[in-house]
Amino acid sequence: KARVGKLLLVDLAGSESNKGSITAVEQTQEGLRQKQSIGINRALTILGTTVSQLKKGDPHVNYRDSALTMLLKDCLGGNARALLIAQVIPEAAH
Repeated sequence: KARVGKLLLVDLAGSESNKGSITAVEQTQEGLRQKQSIGINRALTILGTTVSQLKKGDPHVNYRDSALTMLLKDCLGGNARALLIAQVIPEAAH
């Protein structure tokens, strides 16, 4: 009997620091970093909501709220097994 598996590696690392910039180029780059941070935080919030819905046994789970949850749909629902690894570094600067 053959078994089929799926492995997804998702890197959600991003810079959370929002330091003031001096030049216009640095301001543009900082603006892009802030947008990326906002996007990552939004995706993680939606992922948390999706996992909560699955845990509660809600009959309808909306995976379409985020590209991340759409990508992970097969890994989150049904009889799939998922593992989340988080590296958290407590620093006073953050």
